[in-house]
Amino acid sequence: MQRINSRGIEVANVKKVKEIDITLISANKDQPRKYFDEESIKELSESIKSLGIIQPITVRQKGFNAYEVVSGERRLRASRLAGLSKIPCIIVSINSEENDLIALIENIQRENLNFYEEALSYKKIMSEYGMSQEELAGRIGKKQSTISNLVRLLNLDEEVLQIIIENNLTQRHARCLLSLPDSNMRLKAAKEIAKKDLNVKNSELLVERLKQEVVINSSKTNVKNIFNYKIYTNTIKQAYKSIFNTGLECDYKEKDFDDRIEVVITIPKK
Repeated sequence: MQRINSRGIEVANVKKVKEIDITLISANKDQPRKYFDEESIKELSESIKSLGIIQPITVRQKGFNAYEVVSGERRLRASRLAGLSKIPCIIVSINSEENDLIALIENIQRENLNFYEEALSYKKIMSEYGMSQEELAGRIGKKQSTISNLVRLLNLDEEVLQIIIENNLTQRHARCLLSLPDSNMRLKAAKEIAKKDLNVKNSELLVERLKQEVVINSSKTNVKNIFNYKIYTNTIKQAYKSIFNTGLECDYKEKDFDDRIEVVITIPKK
């Protein structure tokens, strides 16, 4: 028996390496990594055909003759592609929380995750296991601010995130898009960044230009509204003067509020 510690995650009852029928092993449905490079898996498959599996994958038992990958899904995929019937595995006894944390840590350490996958994993683990950002940060050896900044990027619309991922844009690209005031502008900017293959600096310049356009358009709208309400109040004043000039003792009062102009004209019945 052996105990393994991985940044505060204690794993008990680690068994020796065992050859397991590959059909009995399923992928981790909560695997943080969502995107796999098929070409690199093909290359790994050819290597496995020549050299075999150099590093066993880690699995946990999920029932009678059923196992789930803890770490090594890429090797499992490549082994299937290589036509292996059995694969060397290390069987560990861990719960779901430990499984999710180990999978997350392994992918982070190997830099296998894009920022979107990493953010989704943080959000899922905090939600499912009732962890705060501070608690999760302590478990995986990250700063709380790192987790907070990544999770915040999930506020971007799905369509914008898809453009970012498909075009290999970075976390910094996503952050500058998030600074735009609405989803339509973010989508417009994301499409332009992807189409023109803009680097982060030029993307930030684009975003600033779009923000300035919002300010200018808003100013034009305000000027137009001011112009419109002045036309209306002047028209009312002219009508009041026409009545007053007839010799009728009428009264005109005008109050200026932040959101409106209030005009009261008092005309005697007799």
